[in-house]
Amino acid sequence: MGLSTMNLSQWENHRRKWVHDRHVVVLLIASLLFLVSRHDVAVEATFVFSVRPAYRRTNTGVALMDSRRGKKEGASSPVSILSSTSSKNAGSSSNAGRAKTMAHDTRRAIRWVVESTEKLEPGDNDAQNPPPMEPLLSALHRLHSAGSQRDLTEAGRKIEYLCQEYPDYSLTVQERVMKATALAGLVHITMDIFQRSFIGRSALPSSMSYIALLQTLRRMRKVNEMRQVLVDLGNIFRQNHGKQTNDDDENNHRGVHTTALNIYLAALCDASIYRSNMGGKSRERGSVTNALSNNDSNSDINETEKCQYFREALDLLQPNAAHETFAIESEPDLRSYNTVLNAAATAGRMDMVNNVLALLYDRDEYGKGDIYTYNARLKATVSTTAYMADTDVDPTLAVYDELFFQNEKLSLDSILPDKYTINLVLVPLIQAKRLEETLRLLGDLVNEYGDIAETELSNAFAAFLTTLVKANELDAAESIFETFLLPAKSKPRPSARHFNVLINAYCSGHKKKKRTTKNDDARDSSQFDSIFLPSSTDSNTTERAMQLFDTMLGMDIQPDVYTVSSLMSFQSKSEGITRLWKQAALDLNIQLTDVVYRSIISAYIRANDASSACWAFAVMYHKLGSKRRSIQNWNALLNVFAKCSISGVSSTLAISSSSAAVHGPIQNDEFARILEQGGVSHFLEGLTFADASRFILNGMAERNMGSKNRNESEGTQEKFDKEDRCGLEAPLPDSQSYCLVASTMSHDRTSVGSGTDAAIDLFRSSQEAGIPPDGRFLNAIFRCFQDDIEGAIQMWKTEIGQAVRVYERRRSQEKQTVSRRRDGQNIIAAYHGLFHVCGRANRPDMALRLVYAMAKEGMDASETSLNCYMAGKGEASKEPRDEKEKRSLKDKSLAILAEQYESLLTIECSKYSKNDRRRFGEKTVRIIL
Repeated sequence: MGLSTMNLSQWENHRRKWVHDRHVVVLLIASLLFLVSRHDVAVEATFVFSVRPAYRRTNTGVALMDSRRGKKEGASSPVSILSSTSSKNAGSSSNAGRAKTMAHDTRRAIRWVVESTEKLEPGDNDAQNPPPMEPLLSALHRLHSAGSQRDLTEAGRKIEYLCQEYPDYSLTVQERVMKATALAGLVHITMDIFQRSFIGRSALPSSMSYIALLQTLRRMRKVNEMRQVLVDLGNIFRQNHGKQTNDDDENNHRGVHTTALNIYLAALCDASIYRSNMGGKSRERGSVTNALSNNDSNSDINETEKCQYFREALDLLQPNAAHETFAIESEPDLRSYNTVLNAAATAGRMDMVNNVLALLYDRDEYGKGDIYTYNARLKATVSTTAYMADTDVDPTLAVYDELFFQNEKLSLDSILPDKYTINLVLVPLIQAKRLEETLRLLGDLVNEYGDIAETELSNAFAAFLTTLVKANELDAAESIFETFLLPAKSKPRPSARHFNVLINAYCSGHKKKKRTTKNDDARDSSQFDSIFLPSSTDSNTTERAMQLFDTMLGMDIQPDVYTVSSLMSFQSKSEGITRLWKQAALDLNIQLTDVVYRSIISAYIRANDASSACWAFAVMYHKLGSKRRSIQNWNALLNVFAKCSISGVSSTLAISSSSAAVHGPIQNDEFARILEQGGVSHFLEGLTFADASRFILNGMAERNMGSKNRNESEGTQEKFDKEDRCGLEAPLPDSQSYCLVASTMSHDRTSVGSGTDAAIDLFRSSQEAGIPPDGRFLNAIFRCFQDDIEGAIQMWKTEIGQAVRVYERRRSQEKQTVSRRRDGQNIIAAYHGLFHVCGRANRPDMALRLVYAMAKEGMDASETSLNCYMAGKGEASKEPRDEKEKRSLKDKSLAILAEQYESLLTIECSKYSKNDRRRFGEKTVRIIL
């Protein structure tokens, strides 16, 4: 439309649109520049297929950022070792398509591949009928946008069909398809393209394609397949050396990329460290271990396999070995040595560490290595302290001497220590009373980071504090915390995470470690100028934790749920628990999770306040709608009755008048709604512990167990009858639920329906519900029989014994690698319950018969069996006098031989050991056959 035919209104609309579009472009550019300045987007283009900097796993379990002072980050960092808990099928076609497992970086890498493919020609330049490009691009776009397993599978099938139907796609296109399918986990498509288009051809594929393939195979723990890929790549290079047609890629003229070697070395290290945990179908064997395939389950063979993986990795580091084996373009680089060295240090293999270092030192261009090399050496010395514990050399001093020697080397070589170095030397320096040197190292670290990496520095200090706490060096942790985190305008600023480390240390009972070696004097506490109280006694831990909590609030640092959960463990009275709960919910406005509520319930259990614990559950049930059906929460409620019934004193629940209900954080209106909607507090009101536990189990199992017993009191039976109308949203009970109810019933003395009949009914209902008869549950069931030894033995012969033996046989068939030490543990635990009943009934003769019965089944009675008998006997001694007299009359014929039976029982259950110091002063003559 020209200006002559455009009226004034149309011209104005065009002008406004142009101005608006220009403003949008300016805003987008400004936003992009702002994000770049904040490091929220990547500034420089990086290839996703390249090996990333190592993700270090320290003893603290806190991830620290890789860094090297004054050098390019990650240039020689070892390839990270996969965890033993990593998904062994990661990247497989069955898992890679799930939307939640498709990483954002992977999607972005696939998008880059698709965009680069769009710029290429479909076939060779001289091809008369080039293959169609649009269907392939469409399939790649579907692969990039796949949001489910079905989408991924359909896109993969389309790509596989096109590549087989049109084999004339150019090699550059097929290289990109290889990378895209490898990133998506469709390894079978990648391997098919590689074998069909490159093996036997005159071109080595681009490094971006086979590196992506090797990375995916490594995540899948396919060591043997990785080796075969490298062998094929080497054969292609050797057969066609100097004949490559792809002149744009210089790597084709030099050989296989060194990164491929590093990935394979990392895979060998993965297998050498975690080989014994790789069982089942995911257990892949490399060619070096095929001779061992017939002895899968032998632990010695597993150790041999691990050694052979290490040996293969070490062989590849030999001069010219990698080039001769896989046609690697150059000798192993520093990252290669650091990868194997770090794995050997993690495994505690000092022989491998020394061998790798010897090969490294022979390479003059690398000198003594870099900071990653030294960190691996430090890790190796720390991991070997366990092996030195039985020697005459103090392991701590020996490790410290090695670390001090390493620090001298670091200074001479002008390689400054990083966070990992400090984290490794922290404990030895503190134990060697070198606090000033420790503070100096930390101060240098703070000065280096300054304002550019406060988050990483904060994470590093959290790791330092955790390391010291695990080493029981709580005073040193407090001193570092006060020196670097508490001062005003400190770098880094303290966070709830730092406070939680120390609070959790107090919660876990960590105290200042007292050195007891003959050459150590008592530590001078003056070197720790701390605001905290001395830590020599346990009585101060609560005061110190609450003091730290007050400091946290004074610095306007918002506590989190972890803080509240930790502080709950210090409260021993209901008033203190209620006060802290109210402060967290109302004053601090912390959104309490089910984990915090369970910690509140546990705290009320320790205070022996079952009514307040039930009220806390009712509040959790009211507030956390999505967590109502969590089995952990309902088992926490059943645990209230199990723990609070141990005293044996009969009491009823008064939930609405408990300390938590009257003085807690719930206001009047919400209080009424909980009573109306919660249901739990209303229906449990006035019940005993045993009745309340069976009521909850009945609601969870959706069966009226209480109505089967005609001896139920009228009020309790009415509550059971109304249970179907209370509308409780409860999950199905599990084995722990039945075990807790049985434990509650075993401690009950007065409730109607307890004893033999209730125990039998509970066991039969668990079998109908498909609950496995594990040892803990059966032990609690037998304790419900109290002194009815005849009934317990009859139940063992007719029902329980058969059920637990079938369960044990099924477990042994399903898990053929079960340790023999754990075999039959459920049967032994059931026998221990019978020993307890024998003690309650004062029947040592029956206990002795149980010992012989266990021997017939190939099981040995131990001191635990004797202790169970004595525990039952101790409970019987606390019974009323009339009960004792009744039992003594019944057992009058056995009273004369009772002491002799108990003596025989003690001998049968006591296992002689020359290392048992309790037997040193024993004058009994033992005849060992």
